[in-house]
Amino acid sequence: MTENIEYKKFLGRRTRELRKQRGFTQAGLAELLGVTQEYLGKIERGLASPSFPLLLDLAGALGAEPASLLDAGARSGRRDAPGAEGLALREVRHRMRNGFQFLSGLVSLEMQRAENEGVLRVLRELAARIRCLLLVDDCLCGEGDGRAVDLGDQLRKVWDAVSGLYQSPRVEAEIRTAPLPVPPDTARACGLVLTEFLTNMYKHAFPGRESGVFRLELTRTGHLAHLRLSDDGVGIQPDQAAGPPGGMGVTLMRAYVEHQLHGVMRLESQGGTVLSVQFPCSRT
Repeated sequence: MTENIEYKKFLGRRTRELRKQRGFTQAGLAELLGVTQEYLGKIERGLASPSFPLLLDLAGALGAEPASLLDAGARSGRRDAPGAEGLALREVRHRMRNGFQFLSGLVSLEMQRAENEGVLRVLRELAARIRCLLLVDDCLCGEGDGRAVDLGDQLRKVWDAVSGLYQSPRVEAEIRTAPLPVPPDTARACGLVLTEFLTNMYKHAFPGRESGVFRLELTRTGHLAHLRLSDDGVGIQPDQAAGPPGGMGVTLMRAYVEHQLHGVMRLESQGGTVLSVQFPCSRT
């Protein structure tokens, strides 16, 4: 409860400062956002916190990044506000998690109403993906203090969580990892890559089979990390590696690797599907 109160206070102070810098009156900004002046006043006094969509609108109206409203040390470049950044990120994560849970409920309702088998199949896949994301978030949320985590340990947790969702086929995991401390954001991006790979593996890699093998290898060479995910399934078609229309899993993995890890990936068939990811990591 104390964390939530502190979050509201520094969000309110930051909102008020930026509003005055941009020359907005409270009434003018409230009208632009489509809220009452009374509600905006409560936000600025630390008595209310906006929904996540309203937070994005607020940041846009003030010409600021959402993070600058949530990080108490952002305005002066300070990074010594104890626990402030972790507090803000925890609050955002809490709101996003609530949103995913709400979405999961809506999908479940639609599944009960769906009569077309094709639509039902799409909804099942969407429900599984949301559930995987929630599980990964549980595994990788950490303490919220920004301290480095061992990537190998985190990826093992993701494997345990995602594989537990599937009754069949029975997949044996061979996991070999070298110690690799990384920031929590890096672990989260790698965990999402692994989640997409596993989700697609369970759905497509072993048609007509009762068992299979999944392999994960994590190594490091200098300032580069190497993550290799593979299975002994049917492999992929040559054109799938480019991320064809409808290839949501490949598209998401490529986005995580290129935009969050600032790395490169290669997807190919070698006795199954093989995903090779290379990304920079700092020395410790």
